[in-house]
Amino acid sequence: MSFRKKNKDMKIAHASDSPQQSKKQQRQQQAAATSNEPPDGTSAEVMEWVGDDPQKAQAALDKEQSHEKPRSGLSEDLQEVIDKANTSDNTSSESEAASTSTTNEDGDTTTTTTTTTETETSTKTNE
Repeated sequence: MSFRKKNKDMKIAHASDSPQQSKKQQRQQQAAATSNEPPDGTSAEVMEWVGDDPQKAQAALDKEQSHEKPRSGLSEDLQEVIDKANTSDNTSSESEAASTSTTNEDGDTTTTTTTTTETETSTKTNE
C-alpha cells in the first residue's frame, strides 16, 4: 500500500468519527441544559445554559473562578447577567411610607413623611 493511499484511508476514517463527536457534544449540551450544573464547554455554551438566569450565572461564575486560569471574558459576561438582575430587583422594589403629623402651640401643623426602600431612606418635612 502506498503512503498516499494509506493517508487517504486515514482521512476517511477521521471524517467518519466527526459525526459521532457531534452527537456526543449534542448529548452533553442537552444534559447540561436540563442540569443544575454549569456545562464544561465554550463560553458560548456556558452563556447559552445561563440565559438570563442570575442563579445559573452565579453557579457558572463560581465554577469558572475555581479554575486555575478563569476566562476573563466569560467571567465578565456572567457578572453582567448577575448585575442586570440585581439592578432590576432594585428598581422594582416596594416602598413603605409613614406619615406623622404634629401640631405646635401656635396651631401650626407639621407633617413628616418617611419613605423607606431597599436602597435608600428619605425624609420630607412639610410646614
